[in-house]
Amino acid sequence: MAHIVTIRQLANRLESATASSERVDSLQELQALARSHPEEVGEHAMPQLLDLLHEQAGYEEYMEALDLLFRLIKHKNASAAATNTVLVLGDPKSAVVSTSF
Repeated sequence: MAHIVTIRQLANRLESATASSERVDSLQELQALARSHPEEVGEHAMPQLLDLLHEQAGYEEYMEALDLLFRLIKHKNASAAATNTVLVLGDPKSAVVSTSF
């Protein structure tokens, strides 16, 4: 359960960070956790991830966020991938994100 606390802390840091480098670091740490805990990362960090994609972020932040999103919805754990896909599609921001590309 310690990983859930860490995921929540990283999600909060992603949301509250003012420096791009802090957000990139948080995204990279979430990517590492998503390898073994994809469902938990999706459950606890998806809102912040989608918010970041909706905001005016820097190139590196967008790339890291898109990489994490891809890892969450295309994970080898089919159940986690399906759950995370439902989280993305169920969020009203996802329609805006998908049409902005």
